[in-house]
Amino acid sequence: MGFFKTAATLHALEKVADNERAQAKQNQIINEQNDRITGLEEELRRARRANDNYLPAPSGREMDLERKVQELGDIENLLARPMKEIAEKNFFFKHTYMKQQELLSNWMVSQKAFHEIALRYGKALGKSVEEVLVEVRQAETTVIEGRAEFGSPMNPMAKEALGYGARHAVKVESEEKEKKKRFLKIQRGWLADWEDLEKKRPLSKEETDKRDDLIKEIGDMEAELAMPPATPELHVKSAFSYIEEAQAEAKRGEAEEFERRRKAQREADESHLGSVERSLERWRLVEKQRELTSEDKEKIGRIQNLLKECKERLGLA
Repeated sequence: MGFFKTAATLHALEKVADNERAQAKQNQIINEQNDRITGLEEELRRARRANDNYLPAPSGREMDLERKVQELGDIENLLARPMKEIAEKNFFFKHTYMKQQELLSNWMVSQKAFHEIALRYGKALGKSVEEVLVEVRQAETTVIEGRAEFGSPMNPMAKEALGYGARHAVKVESEEKEKKKRFLKIQRGWLADWEDLEKKRPLSKEETDKRDDLIKEIGDMEAELAMPPATPELHVKSAFSYIEEAQAEAKRGEAEEFERRRKAQREADESHLGSVERSLERWRLVEKQRELTSEDKEKIGRIQNLLKECKERLGLA
């Protein structure tokens, strides 16, 4: 990247430390909310047990599955947080994070040094800062296109990351626009319901005001989305039809989420099966080296039962 363009980024990166206290406070709030949610869930479980005494208690497998699903959800939520926060929660990731921070710090020093040299040589050649900036931008294009005269070609991964922020912003904006379009369809359905009601009987003052407010909201939304006003053919469907479509879409999303979690659970079960098989294999090696005690045989029996249970869960029995 260019020296001066990069300098702005470096300045922003150096401000990361200033956000630590605010981030710590945010983490505290998140932890408090999580504790409260956990408490409410426990109260809900107790209430259900009190009202549903005729139901059998959840099995150990059901409780284990619920715990693993919760753990997967917690991991997904954590992975969406800033890397510094992940490092605070996970010791192993912290080591990787600190190594990356060290690399980034070295890179910052190097870029500042190049920045200093660029200005020094520019001044020696009688060039203004603006003229140096023009050459920097030209050099950026040269580096990105792989035509740099000095140094190795640009890393493909780094090249792919260029412009990610802008692309992501466009994607988010597009998704938000689609959500608004779907809601606009529902609003048009509501307006059709008001028109049907008006054909059956006169609307009251309150009902007329609600309809007029809805018409204004629809107009504002159409203007925001740069869409043409709805023709009668566009909103003849009842609002209930649009609600049913939204519900069907939500169910498809739930089905996809269930399938994703089912796949994750199977992968966890397969990993567990592999661990049990390796444990049993180690005992077989021990058996070849010495005579097993009754306690050893009891342990092997438990492992064999666990192996059988794992295979049954995976449909391999």
